Amino acid sequence: MSADVIAETERLRLRRLTADDAPFILELLNDPDFLRNIGDRGVRTEADARGYILDGPVASYERHGFGLYLVGVRRFPVPTSVSPSCRPGGAGATRSRRRKR
Repeated sequence: MSADVIAETERLRLRRLTADDAPFILELLNDPDFLRNIGDRGVRTEADARGYILDGPVASYERHGFGLYLVGVRRFPVPTSVSPSCRPGGAGATRSRRRKR
């Protein structure tokens, strides 16, 4: 398993985004459904997409140890989606911080 791979199953691979994923991110962020349901991120060129990746997910990996990940089918080298941030070690990344009474 590569250093960028976070998790693998028999069918799927979850890995860190890199600047090489700019074409995919450009297409994803400009998809009509993404724009309608999530919003316009102002990414119009591959250079914009590289900046989005480096300033967002990659910076989050360095700062927090986790970030937005790319999801792909292992048999095909083409990305299929992105996954929200999760902390290493588990899918239930967020924990409620309740005060003790």
